[in-house]
Amino acid sequence: MDSSYAYVFLADGTILYHPDSDKIGKVIQNDLADNLLSDIANHDIPENGVVMIKDEGAEKYAAYYIIRNATAVLVITADKSEILSSVDKIFSSVVLCGIIAFIIIGTIAYGISAHIIQPLLKLILVIKRFAMLDFTEEADSLQISSRKDEMGQIANTIDELRERLVDIVSQIKQQSMILYKASYNLDHNADIAVSSVKNVEKAVDEIVQETTNQADKTEKATEDIVNIGKLIEGTNSEVSQLIQKMNLMKEAADEASKTLDDLNDINRHAISSIGVIYEQTNTTNDSVIKIQEATKIIAAIAEETNLLSLNASIEAARSGETGRGFAVVASQIKKLADQSNASAHQIEDIIKVLINNSQKAVSTMNEVNKVMERQNKNVSKAELAFEKILDGIGHSFSAVNQIASSSSQLDEARGYITEAVWSLTAIARKNEKNTEETSISVSEFKNIIQEVKDNSQQLKVVADVLEENMGSFQL
Repeated sequence: MDSSYAYVFLADGTILYHPDSDKIGKVIQNDLADNLLSDIANHDIPENGVVMIKDEGAEKYAAYYIIRNATAVLVITADKSEILSSVDKIFSSVVLCGIIAFIIIGTIAYGISAHIIQPLLKLILVIKRFAMLDFTEEADSLQISSRKDEMGQIANTIDELRERLVDIVSQIKQQSMILYKASYNLDHNADIAVSSVKNVEKAVDEIVQETTNQADKTEKATEDIVNIGKLIEGTNSEVSQLIQKMNLMKEAADEASKTLDDLNDINRHAISSIGVIYEQTNTTNDSVIKIQEATKIIAAIAEETNLLSLNASIEAARSGETGRGFAVVASQIKKLADQSNASAHQIEDIIKVLINNSQKAVSTMNEVNKVMERQNKNVSKAELAFEKILDGIGHSFSAVNQIASSSSQLDEARGYITEAVWSLTAIARKNEKNTEETSISVSEFKNIIQEVKDNSQQLKVVADVLEENMGSFQL
């Protein structure tokens, strides 16, 4: 029949199948569905049956089947006028014929009514079987449809309805099978997607943590490099001060070396002068010794003269007056001899003191000479030490200059490294922000996938129920 169609809606009112594809997925709105959904919501599941409804002013028959556990409802509708058009005609003819022929053919009225009612009852049974979702071909319906009267037309109409319903149910079965497979595939793929998204979320969380650690470490590295820069600046300052001190040390060492050279010259002159003094002292000592010897000779001569004057005095005394003048001379000679002897003794005492002092001076000169020799050796050693010091200062100057050059290069490299680390820090922070945004997106995607999985599981349940209940149809 042209007016017949079937549709399926879920317990929440969502249309699962409808000939009008625009209505699929929307909430059904009609009195029959509202009543059935109200009963289902009140846990008063109605029995399968057939009711008459009005749709856009037209009366229709609607056969409904409650799928197990009331998860869905299948409704098949057709216009009442189309279903019962032939019945109305037959009923009118029967009534008219009954009135006209009530008296004339009263005897055969029962047989005629039985001939008409019996096929009608069979057709009603066929429709009831439809209500029980049994759309198998019935032999009685085929027999009645071969008739040329109105009963045959009704039977043919019912057969057409059965064929249409069989086609619709077959399509629903086919689509339910596709839905069943798709729901299982969707559920399986959703499980895989959820697992993959969890792994991705875990990886992204680890990346977020690593990028955060990286950003923190790069910032710490930046701080360390800044501290290194400060240390380098301090080193440069210390190197500058060290260069100044090295210059002062070099000047002091040069001055000390010059002083040592002067001291060495003075020592050489002193040693030379001491040598001259030593020689002069020895010469003086020799002269004093010679004077001492001469003094001894003078003393001996004075003794001898004194002895001679004594002898002369004796001889003069013996001579009397003649020798008196000679005695005076002898007395004067004796007096002079005594004075010479006293002077000689005084000179000898002085010479002894002089010899003693001269010997002390010679000894002192020897000691001074030894001291000067040691001092000269020490000055030579000091010169060698200062030469080494000057050489070390020169090497130190070279090392300090090298340190200054290296510090300058290090400071320049530190500038490049600081710039690079700042760039790396900015990149790390940007990566951290991007990974956090990615993590948020992954979390949102995970929630969406989880919703898809939940919906796929619900769809799987619906598909299972629909597949199970579609087995109730007998085609």
